[in-house]
Amino acid sequence: METAAVNDKLRKLGTTAYYMALAIELAIVLIDKSAFTNPIEGRLFQVTFVLLVLKIMMTQYTTKEWITMIGFAILGAISYFATERNDIIRIVVFVAATKGISLRNMLKIVFYTILSGTVLLMVLSLMGVLGEVSVTAPYRGDLVETRYTLGLGHPNALHCMIWSLVILGIYLYFDQLKWYAYLLLFLGNIGLFLLTDSKTGVIITTLTILAAACLYAFPKLQRFKWIYLLGALAVLGCFFISLVASKYGYRPGPLMGIDQYVTGRIRWSYYYGGIPFWSLFSVPDNNIYFDMGLMRLFYWYGIVPGVTYLVVHLLMIRDCSREKDSMALLVIVMFSIYTVFEAHAVSVYILRNYVILLLAGSWSRVFMVTGGRTYYVWRVFATGENHLESN
Repeated sequence: METAAVNDKLRKLGTTAYYMALAIELAIVLIDKSAFTNPIEGRLFQVTFVLLVLKIMMTQYTTKEWITMIGFAILGAISYFATERNDIIRIVVFVAATKGISLRNMLKIVFYTILSGTVLLMVLSLMGVLGEVSVTAPYRGDLVETRYTLGLGHPNALHCMIWSLVILGIYLYFDQLKWYAYLLLFLGNIGLFLLTDSKTGVIITTLTILAAACLYAFPKLQRFKWIYLLGALAVLGCFFISLVASKYGYRPGPLMGIDQYVTGRIRWSYYYGGIPFWSLFSVPDNNIYFDMGLMRLFYWYGIVPGVTYLVVHLLMIRDCSREKDSMALLVIVMFSIYTVFEAHAVSVYILRNYVILLLAGSWSRVFMVTGGRTYYVWRVFATGENHLESN
């Protein structure tokens, strides 16, 4: 009875630490999108890291889960010593710490916080308090245009933020949405495009809405395995396109034909982060920002982390097929497509990438490491006890 009471207190302490870390990470994301400069961002990342480690210490894991966590932690440590980037180890700790946390509740907190924060930034910009309502600049060559940012710094960032809210909202409320919701989302997307002129944003948002509408109109599709196979092929295709662009992005040909419609980002990204700059694990000097997200993934972190990222996506799609989770599939595929030409999801901000959040809520199942005896790490070190209970 005494042990049970202690365990309950540990779980509550760990849960509190987790949600404190989540709140800080959300604040960091919103501040980054605003015109405000965060002078203590690095320190805040350290605080969230400590809080999440505390959550891990207050959580029971199976032996297989510990082996998986340690394996990915080693990958993150190697990446850190090679690149001086701690992003991977932070992601590993965040994902591991999410065990025992309700994925749906966590995603609702993310959704409503990002929604409220985005609306607040828009209002502050319209009131002239923080951020610009619009920016006049040469977006395409020498053509000077005025596009709306509504306090989010860049028109592409504005459209991207709305897309991220749309896809997360669809994921959370797919079963409750009616046909007219998709029509309103589609019309809103077109209206937003008139403000931002973000071609990438309007295309990915349209694809997201149409794909979700198809799953709504034909619910039996969610049970067909070929839908999930198609999703896996789409993810592989995104990585293949990025690989080709990383290898041949400088040559005249079909890629250059596409490049003119994506404001030259293929050639620009190739010259700064193409295959000539890649290695098994990247180096500290590979720190340039450019738009091609999957190319940036290999450039910033290296071939081993990049391939690992791909394999994890495929394992998640396998899990989606088993669970018949078409909405998780939608998030995985759409983020892959978007990340080909935009690097929103490849950054130091964990909560920008909703695929990471989905993995955090299902990683034991995705890696098939459930079952067996569970361990509290703190009790093993403190008392020498090997286990407390069985799953």
